Amino acid sequence: MIKSLITLSLYLLSVVAQAEELKPKFAWPTSGKVRVREKTIKKGNRAVTSYDLVLKSEGDKFRIVYTNFKFLLVNGIPPTDPRLAQLKVIEKSMVNSLPELLISNDGHYLDLANFDAIVNGVAAVAKDKLAA
Repeated sequence: MIKSLITLSLYLLSVVAQAEELKPKFAWPTSGKVRVREKTIKKGNRAVTSYDLVLKSEGDKFRIVYTNFKFLLVNGIPPTDPRLAQLKVIEKSMVNSLPELLISNDGHYLDLANFDAIVNGVAAVAKDKLAA
């Protein structure tokens, strides 16, 4: 019985030591770009969009920026279709209101880097909707 307890204790110590070594570490590269294709459904409308997420190291933090935002389909209709003529206006407003995120080197959200631009972009969209 004692031999079994000693064996079990040694085994558990080994498992705990290995678990310490397996802790995940946050280690993004210092820069990079990822192409995203996103499908969404909002109020019964379906959209397929694409954009790039650009990662830039800024000293003790990272900045994540959305670029090249485009609608690919809206309710199955391509953006070149005349029925979606207003889509370019919406697309332009979207580009101006996408967040730039600041992330710590250990992967925690810190802040929005472009809060004023987001507010101005949303205000432009609201103004266009009120004028219509």
